[in-house]
Amino acid sequence: MSKPEWLRKEVFYLAYHIHWSYHEIMDLPIGERKHFVQLLTKEIERQNKELEESLKALRE
Repeated sequence: MSKPEWLRKEVFYLAYHIHWSYHEIMDLPIGERKHFVQLLTKEIERQNKELEESLKALRE
């Protein structure tokens, strides 16, 4: 994936989930932006796992 394409995905991801504007995201230092993406990814994975476990418990 090219750098411009990856940047667009990062911007979309943060804007979609955290509702930051394009300018707010682009004003972040690169390392900070990547850190937020990592934090958000981990949180979404945690929530998905919790949901899967809850659904599994309901089926049992």
